[in-house]
Amino acid sequence: MKYFLAVIIIFSSTFSVKGQEQLPDCTNPQKVKLSVYNTFSKNDSLESIYYQEEDTYTFWYKLTVDGEGEIKYTLQKLNDDDEYEVMYYKYNGNNFCNDLMQKKVKPKSGSVFKVYPDYSYYISVLHISGKGCGHQMEFNSIFHTKHYSAIQNTCVEEIAEKIQKYELSPVIPRWVNSLNWDKNQSNITLKHIPNKLQPIKNNDINEPTSITILGSVINAKTKLPIAVDVQFVLSDSSFSLLNHPEHGFSITAQNQEHKVVTKVDKLGYKSFQENFVIKHDTNLVLLLNPIAVGEKIVSHNIYFQPNTPVLKDKSKAELEKIKQFLKENNNITIEIQGHTNGNRRIKKDRKFAHLDGEWNFSGTAKYLSQLRAEKVKKYLEENGINPNQMTAKGYGGDKMIIDNPKNMKEAMKNIRVEIAVIEQLK
Repeated sequence: MKYFLAVIIIFSSTFSVKGQEQLPDCTNPQKVKLSVYNTFSKNDSLESIYYQEEDTYTFWYKLTVDGEGEIKYTLQKLNDDDEYEVMYYKYNGNNFCNDLMQKKVKPKSGSVFKVYPDYSYYISVLHISGKGCGHQMEFNSIFHTKHYSAIQNTCVEEIAEKIQKYELSPVIPRWVNSLNWDKNQSNITLKHIPNKLQPIKNNDINEPTSITILGSVINAKTKLPIAVDVQFVLSDSSFSLLNHPEHGFSITAQNQEHKVVTKVDKLGYKSFQENFVIKHDTNLVLLLNPIAVGEKIVSHNIYFQPNTPVLKDKSKAELEKIKQFLKENNNITIEIQGHTNGNRRIKKDRKFAHLDGEWNFSGTAKYLSQLRAEKVKKYLEENGINPNQMTAKGYGGDKMIIDNPKNMKEAMKNIRVEIAVIEQLK
């Protein structure tokens, strides 16, 4: 019975939704070349294949080898609730799919089997039950290993922590210092990144031959000081940063002409970068422009438990930044917008069955996005933001950044919270 089921599903997956990337099936399998005798073969890095919910049928690999030997495969499911069955077929004909339909080839089972260079080996991964979120497959010979991940995009939230994360490491320029200034605090917290050129200590600077740069960061709309991280890059001298809370920040440098790059990035404000040439004591006033009506903050740093409106603890840092922005700009009204990766119906997650209430969400993705937007609004209200300044709305998958994501990185872009400025009061 399982053999008959496999044949039917094989061909239904061949005619997937037009315009989507074709999922490997028996006519277009994922090709795997494995060496069974070459001691110099290099193990390959993980290769990922992404597919849509409509394609949760049978996934196919076609294995070829360069000699006689033995191989082993290992399958690991990405979602604990899923069940898969793996079968393989030894074949040396010209039309595998046709011969399979006519039952000229028979499935074999077992994760270890003998291989020969004159044959191809078709391996089917049949989805038996569960959501079909995907699997990881590893093929091994004595000399060679290959890894694959087959991932369904609609399962992004459930499996994101199990698969490779795509993160870009920031490039840190030479001689960079960052300082955090909160106008409500009595001093500045200095963050120094070690490098070849260490800051000169206060008592090492010869006062008559030094330059002092004083500065403040101002909201261009309200004309009030704002708490912000400032980065300075001095390309040609050693320098020290001093606490100077009444002015915001100060730099003391050697008494000569300096080229200074000043950078300011703050959530809710347009990025600021400006180059200065400083020849003498100077006061710097840096104006930051908050986002205007029709513009928005796009946040991928507000995290929820998979398929629930439950906030994760690591969301607090981003929520605090949004709170600070709204306090500094209390003359605007915003819409908190929830977005998901597609529109689908979500079932209760069994791993949260022992918990109550919002942990056991069941419903549409749009309703889930509404609850998530409301959860962000509630957090901001409980932390001092005027509720009349905010509304919450869930859009589900109606406004996806990438309509048909082809990989995990693209799918994760669709899961987000946006803060849209809808009105500015005079």
